[in-house]
Parts: sequence; structure tokens; C-alpha cells
Amino acid sequence: MKKIFALVLLSISVAAFAQIPKPIPNTFVNDYAGVLDKADIKKLNKKINIIEKRAGIQLAIVLVDTLPRDYEIEEFSLLIGRKWGVGKNNDGLVYVAAISQKKQRLEVARNSEAKFTESRSLEILDEIKPYFRNQEYYGGVNKLVDEIAYDLDVDFQISAQQSAVKNAGKDAKWYEILGGLIVFLAPFALIYYIIKRRNRNRTMQQQFYSGYDGGGGYASAPRGYSSRPYSSSGSRFGSFAAGAAAGYLANELVDKLTDKEKEEEEEERRREQEEYEARQRENDESDYGNWGGGGSSGRSQSSNSGFSGGGATSDW
Repeated sequence: MKKIFALVLLSISVAAFAQIPKPIPNTFVNDYAGVLDKADIKKLNKKINIIEKRAGIQLAIVLVDTLPRDYEIEEFSLLIGRKWGVGKNNDGLVYVAAISQKKQRLEVARNSEAKFTESRSLEILDEIKPYFRNQEYYGGVNKLVDEIAYDLDVDFQISAQQSAVKNAGKDAKWYEILGGLIVFLAPFALIYYIIKRRNRNRTMQQQFYSGYDGGGGYASAPRGYSSRPYSSSGSRFGSFAAGAAAGYLANELVDKLTDKEKEEEEEERRREQEEYEARQRENDESDYGNWGGGGSSGRSQSSNSGFSGGGATSDW
């Protein structure tokens, strides 16, 4: 008797799975209702792929005209998630809308339920309603994707912002170097100025005390003062030494700043390369709808992929 009961349950399960459509290859958006055009699907795919690459969460969009007979939308979306294997770590999301029946559901796998609670899922579905009531189906699905991205801290404009910050950083770098040089060289400039001023004062003293040959000036230096001119070799050497030291230290500072700038440029090139590779992955359409991270978007899963009834349902 137990064997018969198990066979009946198995046959029911197989029959139920048989009514679940296969995913359309290489897309996150499965528009069986035909309410979206190719350009809309392309834009949605790009956004959903960015969500997967940055947050690691897979999102399947399923639009049907009507649900299969004897199916409630909760069961249908649950089986979609399980059969397709949406999600890599029991954290996938499945959105189903039955257009003619005006029903929608966001199915949430176990490891995403903490973020997409039933109340939050209902809020997201409420955001879609005004669009669907006006038959703006792309607008509604796009709103869904934006709300999910917001909750997952995915900013679709982040690349442009990073680029702007980088350019501003390049402009500011030279100002920092120039400011550092000014601050560093200011003491040496002051020393040089003092030495030059002292030399000038000594020269004036020499001229005053050396006397003049004619014109009523002094014939000789006053008593206690030597008429021999002051030697300026020491002051000249001091001036030269100060200038040389300032020049050497300035060169050292410039070399250090140049080395630092080179390191920053290398780091920037490395980041740019990583961002370029990330953008390439985000634009790789062959990876769209690669449910569970396997080799085919049409594969089925033997496990339930973490789907156990979490999420919310509403109409519009």
C-alpha cells in the first residue's frame, strides 16, 4: 500500500513538473505572454545580469497569459524555481505574472527571505500595480528590477560615478604635489633669504668702514676697526650649502612623489582592467539565464533550490 501511495505521489509530481515550461535559453526574461518587445527584454536582461554579477542573486522573470489549468500562482512559481534551479546558494528570486488573470507573485528562496520578507515583497508588488493597470508591462517589470537592485545595494550607475571620482583624483594629485613642495621648500627659502640679507649688510659695512680716497670721506677705518675688507667666502659657502641642501631635498621629495604617483597609476590601471573585465562579464549575453551557474540555461534541478513558499502574492 505504501509503495502504491509513493507511486501516486511521484506520478503527480512528474505531471506537475511536465506542465512547467522550459526556460527560454540565454535570457532572464521569459515572456511567454508576448507583452514585451526585444529592446525591452534586452534592457531588462542587462540590469538583471548586473544584479547577479554584483550581488550573486539570480532573478527569473516569467510572464504568462494564463496559468496552467489547476495551478495556483503560488504553486506555479514554486515549481518554476525548483525545476529551473534558480539561485546558486538557495537564494534565488522568481517573479511570475499571469497577464490575463491579473495575478502576480514574487517567490523568494530560503536564503533571501531575511531581506525579501513577505511585507517587503508585497511592497515591491504594490509598486508594479500602477504600471500593469495601464498595460505598461515593461515599466512594471523594470520597477521590480530596480526595487530588487535597491534592496541588494546594486547601483546601475556606479561605473560612471567611479570614473568621475578617478578623473577628479587625477586633477587633485598635481595640486597636492605642488602644495607639498611649497610647504617643504619654504624653510629653505627663508634661510636663503636671511643669508643673502646678511651678506648685503656686510657689504654695506665694508663700504662704510673702508674709507674713501676723496670727497671728504674717511681716509681710514675708525679706531678699533680694521680697514681690511671682510671676507665673504664663508657667507658665500653658507649660501651655496643651503641652496645645495634645499635642491637635494627637493629632488628627493620629487622622486618620492613620482614613485608614489607611479604606484597609484599602476593601481589605477589594475582597477580599470578589473572593471573592464567585470563589464565584459556583465555584457556577456551567453551567460544570461544560466540558472544555478551550470552550463545550460535549460537545465533542471533535482533539489528544491531553497524554494519553500517564501514571498508574496497580489493582483492588480
